[in-house]
Amino acid sequence: KQNGYLDSDFDLVIFSMGLISISICNFKRDLSYALNVEVQFEILTTIRRFFLLCIFIALFFGSTLLLTGIFGLMVGFLTFLYMAKIIFNEISSDEDRELKKKEFYIGGDFKKKALQFWGFKISELTFYNIPLIYFTFNPSVIGLAYYAIWIRMWQFFMMPYMIFVDTRINAIISAFYKYMNKETVRGLLICLIISFAILVFCLIIFQFIDNIIYNFIGGTEIVDSYFIISLAIWLTGHVIQHTFGSFIISYGDGFRFSLILSFSSVI
Repeated sequence: KQNGYLDSDFDLVIFSMGLISISICNFKRDLSYALNVEVQFEILTTIRRFFLLCIFIALFFGSTLLLTGIFGLMVGFLTFLYMAKIIFNEISSDEDRELKKKEFYIGGDFKKKALQFWGFKISELTFYNIPLIYFTFNPSVIGLAYYAIWIRMWQFFMMPYMIFVDTRINAIISAFYKYMNKETVRGLLICLIISFAILVFCLIIFQFIDNIIYNFIGGTEIVDSYFIISLAIWLTGHVIQHTFGSFIISYGDGFRFSLILSFSSVI
């Protein structure tokens, strides 16, 4: 084994499956928001990410890939099943039973919007993985390590304000459908202002503990002076994109605009 790696290929497969299983609950995100159980979903998301952090800490202190992989599988499937239970309880309510008695027809407009949403998701996934596509054709160990640290820090910083916006967007959409335009605009501005406040607070705290984090993840010799600057620029843009993008993709008729905008960003 190279670089001190002593675990078997089977252990590596179990570990990989464990990491993947922790993310399977994400497939229930849109359904959770549609059924107004977004708070429960975000709580489970925070729990899952906390356990993911625990897995890497355990590896740092010498735990095996097999043990952490099994733990990841347990976390992933248990949170998935629990979220499924919450969703089934919601759709089994008396109000939803009445809706089930009605007949629904999925017409061409619905299919067109579904394809537009699918295209938007593909474009968004491609956009945020452009560096991996680049390194696939132009391998760079240092570049890939730099990106790996950067993307993890980016995900860490964006999680707090994303949770806040995601838990507020349903109320904003409800105000929009009731033609409460002032309340809709105020709700979006509140999300924007508080998200920026959360981001600035996190960046300030990071300035005091950045060396500790870099040492912990082994990135002291990799990061440079542009690391935090690029993070701040991207996160600032993401606050705006996520706030207004969540509204556009949620009000029911913004799929085409979202597809055009995201596809243009990729190009």
